[in-house]
Order: sequence, then C-alpha cells, then structure tokens
Amino acid sequence: MDLLITPADPAFPSNDTPYLAAGDRWDRSHFLTYLERRQLSTIPITSRRASPYLCIPQVPGAVLQTWLFFGLVAEVLGLNEQEDGKYIIDPYQAEAELSMLYEESVFVKEDGQRYITGAKILSLVPLMQERIGLAARMAGDNGYRLGRYLNNCLTLAWQQLHISTNRGKPLEHEVKYSLSALGELVHNVTDITLKSFTPPNRTTLLNYCLWALNYFKRGGWLEGQMLSHGWCSSEIEKVRVRCDHLNTAHYVSRLKKLGDKRDHSRCQKYMCSAFQIDKAWNMAHGREEAQVEAFKPGTPYVAISHVWADGLGNPDVNALPECQVDRIISLVAGLQKAVDPEWDKRNRTPYRLWIDTLCCPVDLAGKTVALERIADVYRNATHVLVLDTSFTLLSTEAIHPAELLSRISCSAWMRRLWTFQEGVLPSSLLYQFADRAVGIGTLLSELYRGDVRYQGLTSDFRPDLDPFDGVPPQGALSGRPVQTLSSSSQSDNIRILSQFQSALQFRTVSVPEDEPLCIATILSLDIARVANENGSHAAQKRMAIVWEMIAEWLGGIPPRLFADVDNPLEIEGFRWAPKSLLAADYQQSHHLDLTCGPHDKLGTLVSKGHQKGLRLSSPGFRAYARPHPGLSSVGQYGLHPWGGTMSSGFNIMLLKEEETGLWYYMRCSDMPLCQAIHTGHCAMIRKAIWKPISPTKSAPDEFSGGNCAIVLIEEEDEAEFVVRRQQQVFLTLASPSQSVVADEMTELATKLAGEKVTADFIAAQSQEPTDHHAAEEKLIKRMKELVVEACQARPEFARAAEEELPYGHAEDKMWPYFDWYFSHRNFIKRTSDNQLWLIV
Repeated sequence: MDLLITPADPAFPSNDTPYLAAGDRWDRSHFLTYLERRQLSTIPITSRRASPYLCIPQVPGAVLQTWLFFGLVAEVLGLNEQEDGKYIIDPYQAEAELSMLYEESVFVKEDGQRYITGAKILSLVPLMQERIGLAARMAGDNGYRLGRYLNNCLTLAWQQLHISTNRGKPLEHEVKYSLSALGELVHNVTDITLKSFTPPNRTTLLNYCLWALNYFKRGGWLEGQMLSHGWCSSEIEKVRVRCDHLNTAHYVSRLKKLGDKRDHSRCQKYMCSAFQIDKAWNMAHGREEAQVEAFKPGTPYVAISHVWADGLGNPDVNALPECQVDRIISLVAGLQKAVDPEWDKRNRTPYRLWIDTLCCPVDLAGKTVALERIADVYRNATHVLVLDTSFTLLSTEAIHPAELLSRISCSAWMRRLWTFQEGVLPSSLLYQFADRAVGIGTLLSELYRGDVRYQGLTSDFRPDLDPFDGVPPQGALSGRPVQTLSSSSQSDNIRILSQFQSALQFRTVSVPEDEPLCIATILSLDIARVANENGSHAAQKRMAIVWEMIAEWLGGIPPRLFADVDNPLEIEGFRWAPKSLLAADYQQSHHLDLTCGPHDKLGTLVSKGHQKGLRLSSPGFRAYARPHPGLSSVGQYGLHPWGGTMSSGFNIMLLKEEETGLWYYMRCSDMPLCQAIHTGHCAMIRKAIWKPISPTKSAPDEFSGGNCAIVLIEEEDEAEFVVRRQQQVFLTLASPSQSVVADEMTELATKLAGEKVTADFIAAQSQEPTDHHAAEEKLIKRMKELVVEACQARPEFARAAEEELPYGHAEDKMWPYFDWYFSHRNFIKRTSDNQLWLIV
C-alpha cells in the first residue's frame, strides 16, 4: 500500500490493496454512526467507545473499506455532516470532492481487478490541515471540541480494526493495513495541526493507538520474508516490540540486509549469536607490533567503537591488518578535517587514534587494569566514532535519514553491551557513513520535515537512540537519559537505574561474566571489586556484588523489583535479584519494576547472622489447598482424585479468597503451581499499589492484578516471614464469566467427589489396566453429564462457559476442567499490607 513509507530500494515489494467496496459509496453522513445506518449495530456509540468488545465482532471488508477509508478521509476534509447537522464546506462542493477522491483513488490493473492507491490522499495532506484549521475557527475554541471529536473517530476506527484483527474471519492483509495506514496518517495530521495553532492547542491529547496491529505476526508471512532475506529472529523480535507505529514497522521490514551474510541458525528469540567472537579465530595480515604512544592529558583523540565480529577485533594479540589500520587512520583524519577544516594551518595537534584491539592488554593482569580505566577512555575522548558494516557503506547525501536511522537502530552495534557502554559515556558520539560522520541529532532534525508519516518513526527509535543523543528527550532531566549513579537524590538514582535497565533490552555479551563489569563501568561503581571475583560461578557472584553496590548507592532495593524477576540469582541471600538485566537472558521483553513511591520503603539487604537476604514490607497472600469433603482420607489421591483423565494444566489455577468471595486467576510459565500450594507453606508476595498521594491522605490497597512471587515459608512469627523464592506468577481478579464458571464447577466437583464413580476410579488406580480404563471411561461420562445438566438448569453458567471457551460448546469442552482446575479447592488469605518478608 503506497500510503506507507518504504525504503528507496526495498528488499521485497508490497502488494496493491484490492478495492472491495464496488457499489458501496460513502454517504457523507455522520462518521460515528455509520454501522447503525447500515443496520450492522444497535449498540449506542457511547457504549461502543467505552466497551469496544461490544462492537459487532465481524464487519464485512467492503463495509470497513467504505467507512474507514473513504469515510475517514471525507471526515478530516470536512466533507461529512457534522454532529450538529451542519457542514464545513458547501455540500455540492463536498460531493464533487468525494467523487474526485473515488476517481483518483481506484484504478484497474492488467488483471482486470480494481485496486486502491493512496497517492491522491498523500497529496491532500495540506488540504486536510487547512480544513482542520477551518473547522476549528468555525467552532471558536482553538480546536478543542474538534480535537475531541476527531479523537473519537480515530479511536473508534482503531477499535474496529483491532476487533476485526482478533475476532471472526480475518481481513485481507493488504486491506487491513491500508486502513490502519490511513488511520495513522490522519492521526499524525490531526496531532500536528492542532499543535500548530496560535496559541498551540496542547490540551487536546489524541489517544495513543497502536496502528501496527500485530504487523509482525509471529510465524506469519512477513516474518518468513524477513528471515529469508537474512534477518535474525532476535532482530525481528526487537522491531516487533519496539515498533508501535505501522509506518516504522513497514519501513524496517523492507530494509535490505547489508554487509557480510551471517549465520543466524543458532540465534534465539532475544539473543543473536552471529556476532559473538569465535575464540579459535586468528587475525591474518597483522602488524608485528602496534605503534603506540603514551597518552598525555589534553591530547585530542578519537576512540573507535565497533563490533569485534565485523573484523576489527583480536582476542589474542594487540594487532590488526595494516589495511584496516590505514583505513581507520584515514577516517579519523577526515573527521578532524570536517570538524576543523584549517586545523593543520593553525598548528593544532592531529587527532590520535584509540581502539581497544590495539590499546587494551590481552593478558589477565593488564586487562583488569584496563577495565578499571576504560570508562575514562570513552568519557574523555574528543569524539567516539562508531564503525559498523551495516551502515558505513551508505552515503548520507544519497540515502534518506529514515533509512540511516533505521540502519543504526537495527545494527549489530546496537545489540552488544560493550558498545552500549562506549556510546553513553562520551560527549560526542558520531556514526561513520561512506561520505561523513554524523550524530543522531543531525539525522533526527532532518527526518520528517515535509512528511508527517515519519513522526512515528522518531518515537519508535527513541529507546535505542536516546541514550546516545546529546539532545534532551521530552521529559528527561538532562541531556543523556543514561547517567552514572551519583550522590544526588534517591529518586534520581532510581530513575537512572530504571532508564538504564530499559536501554539494555536486546543487547548481549559473548561472555556472561562481562555483563556485571559493563554495568559497573557505566554506573561508575567499583569495577575492581567486581573484576576481582573470578573462578566458578563468576558471572553470578559478580552480579551479586553489583546488586550490593546498587543497594549501597540507593540506600536499599526498590520494593517492587522482586515480583518481576523470573531469572533470579542462585546465590544465598540473592534469590530475589535478577541474574541478568539483558532480555536475552530472561527471555522476556518487559521492564523490571524499579519504581518507588513517595511513601514506599526500600528493601534492606540483610547479611549478618545465619540469615542473608532481602527484607521488605509488602502485601501478600497465604495459599492453601483443601480436598473436597469426603476425600481427606484417601491419601495421595485426596487433592487429585481424577488425575490422569486429562493432561496436566496446572500452570494455571483459580483461587478463591474466603473473606471476600472473590476469585483470582493465576498463571506462570513453566512451574506446576500445585507443587508449591500442596506444601501448606505457600505464600505470594505481591507489589504494593503505587500511591503518589499526600501524606495526609490514605487510599485502600485495591489489588486487581499483577506479577507476584510465589514463596515457601521456612520460618514465621508475628513480626516476619522468612521465605524462599520459588517462581514468578501473574495473579489477577477473575473475570465475571470466570467467576460464574468457578463457582458452578466447584459445586459440581464437590458433588462428583462424593459419588461412587470417583471412589471406583481411585480404587482402580491399583488394578489391571483394563479395569482402570473402564473406570476412567465411566468417570469421564459422568463429568460430561454433570456439565450438560448444569448448562440446561442454569443458563447463566452456560453463557459464562461459552465465553470462556473460544471454540466448541460447553457441554463438549468444559468437562476436563474438573481435573485441570477443580480437583481440589484452592483458597487464599490476605496478609497485612505492611507484612515483613525476608527473602533468603
């Protein structure tokens, strides 16, 4: 679809969008009520906006195209009837413009089929801005009401596309994303126009709609295309997570991979292995020795930042091929000439070159000293110059800034932890292209002048580019969002740590022991204290030291961190702490919760006596499992009397809070939850609700859901629970339909547990296979009968069960729930909101 931005030389073409709405012309009436006019919805528009899933689950593609393509364009051009029955422009002129829009947007190809082009719409962008301004002036409120109305239109369009994506028969790929592309375009035009008013309208905020709409569907056609064109699966995952805007997603997906072809067969979802150094690799054509000189303070120098696997690394000796050294010297000389054209005439010192391959010792003792001083090397450099084969061959004069920024964001340099360190420390970071070296700020300033479609690309690339951009991002307190921890306020240090962890997503190290060293270097912690820890399990021991030093700087540990950790250290006293801050290690793309409210208390590290761990105050639950009445005397079968009738589903569980009668839904990734609850010592520590309120006020800790940590209680008294962490889980309030199902199925399970068919099944566990199979068949038959009887007797249960089952009828699909979720009763009881826990 030509509404989307595309590289000048795309890796593969995009298909045209078929025109589906022949004979179904837009009526120029009220945009928001179109489905009602077509008798496709009887739900009031206000209800549909508040509860989008009440929309018609499936609307024909032809209707959506008429409504969300031609209808939305007509709306923003002022061609439609307004809410008050008036018109922005003369109705006769509006009809003529709509006819012209159809005439110039629909075309016939050689195959005789009709398709849609967005070229006409792109040419109408200035007119859209003019008409929005005209409508705002007519309303007389600086666009406030108009902005709210257009926001409602865009939100409804996005909701309908979202529902059409996830329910019913899916829309054709090209149709869906042509409508989404138009929605994103209108969203950007509206936002920019409202902010251009005098005075700027900054009070009308448009909803943040994610127009990409699962563009990078896992296992989909587009992912297959990218993999076949040399993309790494972890690169695709990165852009899937980063790209909220459709234009960014489309643009990046069409980039051709540059540089040498890499083998990504060993790469994982969050980790690229193709750029890890093979320790058996030998550098050829090396110099006998490097020509170096001792550094003198004040000497200008350029430090090179590079990925070793690009050919500039050498793990064995301080040597590089002469051709590489000559090339780098030439680049450094060219940089000095560009910065100061007459430097030689003014007798200024020529830039010296610093590159780790030549200047960092490779022996262990020398390496340790170098690591302690490496931060100063990059921090004090006149410039740091980034070399990466994925963009050094591109010309900044010939290539659009969007592609240059995309290449940087998708480069191997952006995937390595060492290069992150090298990028955040200097005051001047430049990227070497074929014709010149430029900074991020220069490229960003040139990006979307004259084309509003590039607006989202800037936003999507911010997480990658902000740490290296000297221009302060919106809301940042300083020019560089990733800074060192300092003696400043505790809240500032926590903010720095949170931004730092976010910036590490999708970065990797070849050697796990290097991660704590990098973190210590960037945050200005004691590097020697980390580097001196060697031997077995050095990576974990070093990470424990890093967390000790972070706790010293902060005065404690952020109180919500523990709940998001699913890769804890396996060291006594540190089982609450992440083993790594890299998504490649913990296989998730979420951020750790490092927030700390104004009334929160930081967790305290306890390291004295026989108990070591993290002491914190946080609400939680005790969890208990009870057999159904009559089954307490059957030993091992008391809690699972029907085990074996279906495969285990115990990584999901429903639990009831006795005090309130509320049901909760709990799930985890890989742990059978029953194992913990069956012990009788199970508890869950959950995050406290963040309360940014004044000290004179109080608010109840209303819990609706979130990450929790399952723990086993080893010791307890009135003051504190001493616990051992088991697993991260997600606990949330059950939906109304889940609660109805849980109440009814619990009653049915209690009834089934007391019947002879259950006793016979338990007795058959020790009998011949034929007897066991016969007993199992009778049990399953009875399970099905109970579900059918309940559905017929209680329609509310039947409706709730149908909502919980995406396919099939409750009578056929609900019976396995007896064994999966209701083989025994699970209860939870709240602790106090200020319960003390010691996680050992």
